[in-house]
Amino acid sequence: MITLKGTSFYQETIRGLGNWSMGTLRLEPDNAFDSEACAVDVEGEIVGYLPKDWKEEAYGTEMLSYIESPEREGRVSLRKVGGYAMRNGGVATEGLRLITRADLFDEY
Repeated sequence: MITLKGTSFYQETIRGLGNWSMGTLRLEPDNAFDSEACAVDVEGEIVGYLPKDWKEEAYGTEMLSYIESPEREGRVSLRKVGGYAMRNGGVATEGLRLITRADLFDEY
């Protein structure tokens, strides 16, 4: 599973999601912080980003194939994590993990 980055900025959107969601990968070549950035959105709302240098990771080729495939349209499965009650009375930030083929078929 790939833990999405930047999810703390999208807590309101993430809280509105179910435990499982379908997301879309979208390259952001004009991103001011990282021209290789890949946003993940759900129904047009950004919920996070693939980790920096994602193209160099073992899953990079798989993610590119999702983005470039007309059949898949960049679609990926997302699982919500976190949001649990903490001992100090607070609530942990909610995050998202992207499910890869390796998670399903023990690849890489």
